[in-house]
Amino acid sequence: MTGGPLPEGAVAPVVTLPDTHGASVTVGGPAASATLLVFVPFAFSRTCTAELTELQDGLEELRGAGVRVLAASCDPVFALSAW
Repeated sequence: MTGGPLPEGAVAPVVTLPDTHGASVTVGGPAASATLLVFVPFAFSRTCTAELTELQDGLEELRGAGVRVLAASCDPVFALSAW
C-alpha cells in the first residue's frame, strides 16, 4: 500500500495497535464499523487538546450515528496517561 488518502468507498487496511493499557485495538478491513481515527501527534499541545475536546463534546452524536471514535498518538504511554 502506498501513502496518501484512500479513494472514496475503498476498504481501510487492517491496523492493530496497543491501547494505553497494552490491549490490542484493531481497526479497518471489510467488516469494520464506521470508525473515526484521529491522529494526535503531541500530548499537551493546544491544537491536540482543542481537537479532542471538540470530539468529546460531539461524542454522543457520533456514537448515536454508529461511529467508533479512536485517537492514535506516538507519544509515550506515560505522557498520554498524564495528559
